[in-house]
Amino acid sequence: MKVNCPLMLRFLLSLAVLGTLAGCSVGSAGDVTLKIPIAGGGLAPVVFSSGSPIHAEDARIKVEKSIFAQEGKSLSGRYVFGLYEKTGDVPRRITIEDVTETDEKPVTWVDDDHPQLNNGHWESRGRLIAFDDRDVKWMLELDASIRVYRITIVNGDGSTDQLYDGELYPAVLKEYFKKQVDDAAVGPAKPAQN
Repeated sequence: MKVNCPLMLRFLLSLAVLGTLAGCSVGSAGDVTLKIPIAGGGLAPVVFSSGSPIHAEDARIKVEKSIFAQEGKSLSGRYVFGLYEKTGDVPRRITIEDVTETDEKPVTWVDDDHPQLNNGHWESRGRLIAFDDRDVKWMLELDASIRVYRITIVNGDGSTDQLYDGELYPAVLKEYFKKQVDDAAVGPAKPAQN
């Protein structure tokens, strides 16, 4: 069954707000955990606060960033992910997939089999991706969207942690990206001739 993404997003955001107002929170700050359908089946727990997803965290790992960001003024961007390992352990492997339900299947953006930490912090800046690439076509769809990233960490002791991190991409940001792509397709304006 295909879900209408804009309607689903509005529904999820409404639930987050209503859940907070109704006292259905699970966190001490009024946070609400929603189970969001993901690519390949299943449900991912994503924590919302004030109607927006907040970064995932467990006893060992805290997600610091998970975003698709424009590269300068180019018509491309890259995924940037950042984690903090709280225990001092050095993970053996970090894998990050976009598992958003509107995609046919999960897309792997990071598979780091020798993670390097700097004072417990790890960061990955992925390859450049054109805005019109099929794996980021969602960026040019003008409704707000939430992307869900599955972060799998194989810890130094061999145990595995798996977190789901949601990231909100507001419509205004996507309109900005789309305008840039549309303007580039048209080309520079030609001077008026008399």
